[in-house]
Amino acid sequence: MDGLSLERARASYHDARIQSALLTTTGTTARSTLERASVEIVVDPTNAPKMQRHFGSTAGMSFLNTLEKQFEEVASHARKNAEARCLRTPPDIDSPTEIVFGPRAAAELFHEVCHYLEIDMKYFGSSPFAVGDRIGPRSLQIEDGVCAGSWTARAFDAEGRTTTPVTLVSEGIVRNHLHDTASAIEEETVPAGTVVPSLGYERPPRIHSRHLSVTAGDTSRTSLRTGAAVRIESVESARLLNDATETKRQSSMPPSVQYAKDIAETTPSEFSDEATNQTLAFPIQIGYTIDGAERAQPFTDGTVIVSLSDIQSISMLGSRRETVTGTCTKHRSTVPYAITAPAIRLTARLSPE
Repeated sequence: MDGLSLERARASYHDARIQSALLTTTGTTARSTLERASVEIVVDPTNAPKMQRHFGSTAGMSFLNTLEKQFEEVASHARKNAEARCLRTPPDIDSPTEIVFGPRAAAELFHEVCHYLEIDMKYFGSSPFAVGDRIGPRSLQIEDGVCAGSWTARAFDAEGRTTTPVTLVSEGIVRNHLHDTASAIEEETVPAGTVVPSLGYERPPRIHSRHLSVTAGDTSRTSLRTGAAVRIESVESARLLNDATETKRQSSMPPSVQYAKDIAETTPSEFSDEATNQTLAFPIQIGYTIDGAERAQPFTDGTVIVSLSDIQSISMLGSRRETVTGTCTKHRSTVPYAITAPAIRLTARLSPE
């Protein structure tokens, strides 16, 4: 952090060796050992926006060898932000506009969007997406996989199912939901090992993605920026602008998709449009205005607002991808997530608040 005037800088390291033995219905035992480690970094410069990063891995000791590079990258971004003197509010743009999401911001966006492909979200009445529905442009391809060394890697899920890849979206069409065994039987499909144990195991496992992979496009950085209003580099976790869905997601639900159907039946009538009225609000950590095809004035604060229908407005996918890791809370269970995504360009709204 040389050369930076800091309010504070903190790095917290966590690791664990997880040994599990799951008894299956056939009388066999599925045994696995997992080395999981993570670092959370907070860098708060005196004259620049605070930066937060999570780096997680199951690659064992080799993960430690990557940390120096990760720290240097965070410090480099912090220096650039300090030199540029960020504005505290975004530009005043009232109507929907062309926005570029950098790879890190796009990863967080796709993480939230793919929650709506979890079958219990569908059973809750919160998701508008059925298999065969169009969710995005033909260029959009999303797979939920199990990558060696990934923060989310596991050999078996909490039900003892082998973790296998599943195509969620191809050619912009929903091809599958994420299931547990009970919902897969009901929907006449095959579970892919997507019942993810909570970190620490204090809470029940949940249906959740493992490592989302969004296929890159062939658009250059310059082309992504040309004609766009702003580029969003990083965002905080989204707020759901739907009271019914937010309440359901925050509830301490038993690990049963059948219970989700019971909740849907008791949803008040004033939320009858819940599934089709889904909007995500992402607090902006750092963004830039765009002048022609160049990054201009950096800004922080404000919110970028994306509805699920805005995903169909994606017009470009960048050629370079980044991987984002973190933790997500679902029904008070904390589960790991990972996404590898390119930058995207779409139409959305900016809010100064």
